[in-house]
This record gives sequence, structure tokens and C-alpha cells, in this order.
Amino acid sequence: MAKTTLTKAEWAEVKAKLEHPLVISFLKFKIDDHIVSAESHIYNRRVIINIYVDGWQRGEWFTKPNEFVFVPRLYPTIEKFLFSKKIRDNAKKAYGVRRYKTHGQDYEQKYHFHTTCFKSVASMKRLWESNNDSIQLIKE
Repeated sequence: MAKTTLTKAEWAEVKAKLEHPLVISFLKFKIDDHIVSAESHIYNRRVIINIYVDGWQRGEWFTKPNEFVFVPRLYPTIEKFLFSKKIRDNAKKAYGVRRYKTHGQDYEQKYHFHTTCFKSVASMKRLWESNNDSIQLIKE
């Protein structure tokens, strides 16, 4: 099956609508078998794009992402360190650079989780185009 996606002009239209700071926008896409809605709004003086799949955002999708196949394909993944930068730096000073990695605790350990919103249209486009076969803009 060949991949179908939006044209550059359509992506520019999506970007203009969703990233406008003064207008709250709502767009719909058909991605593979799902109707995906993108809603832009302002949070902490930044424009974010909230994603709804088939009109819903359910908590169980994010607590059990392996059971719901579409979650990693449609929602962004955030990766963070388990320990803060301050704790990691203090451990480096306490144990030295050589023993830092061989000490009992793995200070460079990371965890990841899925979130419901994108920070930009570019990141949304990158994730969707790399993981999905067909993307169509639904015009109403």
C-alpha cells in the first residue's frame, strides 16, 4: 500500500490555522482508520495542539499504550531523566567520573510516556508521516 499524505500547501494551511496565537482552531484528519481531531489553544503563553482520536481522549490509552496500537502512532512520546540534573551532578562529584557509571545506581536512567498534545505542527507532521500510511484533511 502506497503512503498518501497531505501536500505542502495543505500542511502550510494546517500550520497557519493551528499555530495562530490569537485564534483557537479545530481541524479534522482521517489517519488510517481513525478520525483524528486537532485543537489548538493557549497554555502557559504558548500555543499547543491537543489531539483527540475518534472524538475521545481516554486515560487508559496512556496507562496501557501496548494494548492500544494507535497511541504511539498518533501521540507524541516524551522522554525524561529519572534523576534531576542537580542530583546527577552531585553524584558525579561524590563518586568521581569513573565510578559514577559503575556505582549501584544508574543515574542516567530515563523513562518515557505519551502526552496528549504537540508543541508544533512540524513535530506532529514528523510523527504522523513516519508512522501512518494515509493522512487526509477533512474539510467541513
